[in-house]
Amino acid sequence: MVTVNMLQTLRNATKHNVYAQVHSIPINGLDETSHVVHITPWWKTALKAATIGFGTITILFIVLYYLEMLVWSKKERRKCIMNIKDKILGKKESAAFLMH
Repeated sequence: MVTVNMLQTLRNATKHNVYAQVHSIPINGLDETSHVVHITPWWKTALKAATIGFGTITILFIVLYYLEMLVWSKKERRKCIMNIKDKILGKKESAAFLMH
């Protein structure tokens, strides 16, 4: 529950924060004609590029992993079927059966 005392404390904290910012050194040199120029350092751009690059590579390897597991499971399934047919039909008939 929000009390009057909490709101008063929040108001005072905001007032003190604004006072500190207005009377700080960066504000002292500004006037109506001043403008702030935002500069992105080279390392921030490099970090963003590396993050995007490694993320892309990670997604690529995840996709390749799942594709390999899919292909591997089909090969394993085929081997299993071949082994079962070998036991039931014999090796020559099993190979002929799979060719058709």
